[in-house]
Amino acid sequence: MADIKPYTIAIEDSRISDLKQRLSLAKFPDELDGAGWEMGSSLADVKRLAAHWESAYDWRAAERDLNSQLPHFVTDIQCDGGFEPLAIHFGK
Repeated sequence: MADIKPYTIAIEDSRISDLKQRLSLAKFPDELDGAGWEMGSSLADVKRLAAHWESAYDWRAAERDLNSQLPHFVTDIQCDGGFEPLAIHFGK
């Protein structure tokens, strides 16, 4: 049986900074006239979410919230077919 280890969500500052930079540099496509949700998310919604994640979303508050809601764990699952073990994160 695989070892199950406690885990705390802790995203490195450099990862958050990188994401914010990528969001600020994002180039969005034109939206097709009359495209509805069957063609995917609306461009306006995607732009709104990207702007929120870049400048308004409190990543550390989200971490604290997720870590306080339930205990988190990680384990490796062995895969058939010669694949490497798969690292799994789960809450219990």
